[in-house]
Amino acid sequence: MYNMVMIHSKVIVIDPLGSKPVVMTGSHNMGPKASLSNDDNLVIIEGASGLAAEFAVYIMNVYGHYKWLFNEYLRTQGATDAQKKTSPQYDGNEDDEAWQSRYLDEGSNRREIEFWLGDAQ
Repeated sequence: MYNMVMIHSKVIVIDPLGSKPVVMTGSHNMGPKASLSNDDNLVIIEGASGLAAEFAVYIMNVYGHYKWLFNEYLRTQGATDAQKKTSPQYDGNEDDEAWQSRYLDEGSNRREIEFWLGDAQ
C-alpha cells in the first residue's frame, strides 16, 4: 500500500528561469479561509532568480516523487503497460545513461523540460 499524501508544501513559483521570477510561500493555503479565519502567512518574493530556480527544482523533485509513487501503485495493482503509459514515464533509477533518452527524445518528459527551460530549437 502506498500513501499518496506525504508532503505538505505551500509554494507557487512563477517564471522561475525568466527575467521576472516570483516565489510565493508560507503557511497560507491559498484559499479564502486562510485569509479570513486562520492566522496564516504568505511571503511574496520578486526578482530573486536563484531562489526561484531552487524552488523550481524542489517542485520538480516533489512532482517526480509522486510520479514514482503513482507508478509503484499501478505496478502493485497489476496495471497493463497501456495503463502505465498514462503516468509520466519515470520507472526508477538506472545504473547507466539510458534514462536520458526518456528526456531527450520527443514525448511528455521532453515537453516538461521545454516548459521549464524553454524550447531549445
